[in-house]
Amino acid sequence: MISSVANWISCSTNAMDRWIFGEGEDESTSSSSNESYDENDESTSSSSSSDSEDGKRNSILEVSSNSNEDGLVYSWGYNYFGQCGNGGNQTIIVPSPVQFSIDIKISIKTIACGDSHTLAIAENPYGLYSWGCNRWGQLGLGDQINRNQPTRINHSDRATFVAIACGSQHSMIVSNFGELYTFGCGTTGRLGLGDESPRFKPTVVSSLVGKQIVSCGAGVMHSSCVDSTGKIYSFGWNRYGQLGTGSVKSHTLPAKMKETQITSKMHFVKVVCGKNHTLALSNNGEMVSFGFNACGQLGVGSHLDQINPTKIEFSEKVLDIATGYYHSLCVTDNGEAYSWGYMSDGGLGLSEVYTHQTKPKLIPLVHIRHTFSDSNDAFDEIYGKGDENTTEETIENHKKYIQDKYSTGDFVEKVGAGAWNSAIITSSGKLYTFGYGDTFRTGNHEENDQDIPIIIEQDKWGLERNFNIKEDLDIDLNEIIELEKEKRLLKQKKKQLKLEKQQLKENQDKNVIIENVEKDLSSLNINNSNNINTNNNNNNNDNNNNHSDNSNNSSPNIITNKININNIKVYSKVTNIAFGGAHSIAVVRNSLKK
Repeated sequence: MISSVANWISCSTNAMDRWIFGEGEDESTSSSSNESYDENDESTSSSSSSDSEDGKRNSILEVSSNSNEDGLVYSWGYNYFGQCGNGGNQTIIVPSPVQFSIDIKISIKTIACGDSHTLAIAENPYGLYSWGCNRWGQLGLGDQINRNQPTRINHSDRATFVAIACGSQHSMIVSNFGELYTFGCGTTGRLGLGDESPRFKPTVVSSLVGKQIVSCGAGVMHSSCVDSTGKIYSFGWNRYGQLGTGSVKSHTLPAKMKETQITSKMHFVKVVCGKNHTLALSNNGEMVSFGFNACGQLGVGSHLDQINPTKIEFSEKVLDIATGYYHSLCVTDNGEAYSWGYMSDGGLGLSEVYTHQTKPKLIPLVHIRHTFSDSNDAFDEIYGKGDENTTEETIENHKKYIQDKYSTGDFVEKVGAGAWNSAIITSSGKLYTFGYGDTFRTGNHEENDQDIPIIIEQDKWGLERNFNIKEDLDIDLNEIIELEKEKRLLKQKKKQLKLEKQQLKENQDKNVIIENVEKDLSSLNINNSNNINTNNNNNNNDNNNNHSDNSNNSSPNIITNKININNIKVYSKVTNIAFGGAHSIAVVRNSLKK
């Protein structure tokens, strides 16, 4: 998971966003959080426009039923500076493929978003790419020219890069040798290079050479990193104590986090930065936070700023963390997500809450787990659909029931956060987003705020760009569709029978009952290599008996047909998510099925 924050002024999202939230660095106060600034970054302002939808609903696609690819990148939201990477600058309403300019297939491993720029690490073949706003050199390309398509960052050293983070107008990358590089806007010392000058190419933070950096995080005007010994170093603006040094003095060079009686015993493995607060995770699953806390984003039970690292009292073991401007999230080892901080716009995913949350609150994910049941009753019951008397207490009282009933269902694996948005990725690869909806940044084809996690439906992802659109052919593939359904049902039944077999081995007569289960398994006769034969010159009804078993064929089974787009869906497994100021990027694995 890549956590990123975004500054809404430089290379800004749009004028309305800044007016609503008062998020200008050149303003003396912030209307939403009571923050004040005495540092100024230049800014630009622009308005957004929306893409029109393709009305060709009867287009024909050439597809294959085993079409799977790792590391496809999709983007959506505000795109004035090309931060969505699709070659244009219009707002993208639904997730659409990022357009790499080279012909070879690129598998993206890691992504990060700044206010209006994006970084990505490709693993096959390796490469470091950037696109979007480049006013301060945050793309690392040696100039100040914006890019609306991914552009490879050429680096003369032999190092490859294994971790990335984006602040509002600056970028951070970690090499496989443990060296930290920064580039982009240098105001307030956020690059850690001893001055406030911008850098247009990746520049090593020389004072950290030899520290073996393993993780980095970038805020609006401050940065942090963790070395291999579990120590945290921070640099940049420090008015609210977001560097965790025990003072409010800013630093243009990395400063070591102050050790307290509690933190001296901790080995930190990850650090993420909000707008003016910092959250760190230890290898024991404990969290500490420091910095600005007017909205409770530190999770320490108060609204007081903290200049020293303060432990978040939390009974669960934490596996992952993320921060937005004024809110924070975490994932526990039992597959649950928690959020705290700024309550407006739905970024906490807690439905309608009327106060900022100063301690971690469980995000009820019944609408994720109910996918594995036969009805939506649990979702309606927990969220009180149609019941105005539903309260937070009602939800808490049903927690045990939900865990018992859906313990074998989906669980949270990753969380992501942007300025005013959040996301959850489940173990099955489903993506849920929530928060501020302007410029379609939640990815659900709407601009309404979402105060509970909403799944990004498969048909919102769009189709892989390398499929060829053909002329409309009147072909009925109902049998193919039904056969695919039948195969999946058989696989599910086979899995269930295997579980029963395992239980019977432990509790029942092995010689009699297990034999019966094995007979059931063999009777299913599941074969994943069914070859579907459809003849475009025959009548549609001739397809009823045209499938055969080719299990003895050693060649890969690929079913290629020209089919109507309305008869297929893209099943997507999301592996990574990052948010910018008003755009979103996801790494997806796609397969076409019905």
